[in-house]
Amino acid sequence: MRKNTIILLGMLGVLALLVGVEAALLRAASGASRSVKVFCAARDIALGSVISADMLTIRLLPQEAAEGAVLPGDSYGAEYYAGYRVACALHAGEIIYTGNLLPSHRFPAGFIQTEGNVLMALELKGEQANGWWLGSGGTVDLLLVSNTEKRVTSRLEGIRIVSLLDESGKVLPSGGEEHGLALPRYLSLEVTPEQAVILAGAKTNGKVELAVRADRE
Repeated sequence: MRKNTIILLGMLGVLALLVGVEAALLRAASGASRSVKVFCAARDIALGSVISADMLTIRLLPQEAAEGAVLPGDSYGAEYYAGYRVACALHAGEIIYTGNLLPSHRFPAGFIQTEGNVLMALELKGEQANGWWLGSGGTVDLLLVSNTEKRVTSRLEGIRIVSLLDESGKVLPSGGEEHGLALPRYLSLEVTPEQAVILAGAKTNGKVELAVRADRE
């Protein structure tokens, strides 16, 4: 009888040990698989683009990998970030972190390469079709034509193109009809404050012509 009791107690001890091990494994597995929802780019998004809800999608990440990521709230989704700008170029599927988004009244520091420079916008006219071949990061020469003198009064060379914009102000990755994109309506240009004054004067009292240099690679 005593021997049977010892055997029974031993079996119960082994069973309790196995149950404890299983519970520990389940807790570990539960912790390892715990995930949270985060926003990521639904497609490639160019630097400075204004976010719309369809540019964002949701994916699951392990909780420990989601630190700093932009998370959907219980009562709001991607539409909450509509109107924000992206501070860096994002690729499709890339996780969006809090530093990637800026309120609409701010633009990314990367837009301006030289401290002290400013941004100026130039609308492309029909006769300025050469502007459709331009791309962000390239350069262009501006010929400023006076209405009163009927001649070129100033030439601004090597002006950096920050971005190409469509009619709604959205950033286009490139010019022309590449990738099926709409033709750009505006050029965003980086200029010095002095060049900005000259360009503003030409836009008011004359017109601006584009001179595009061939790409020598």
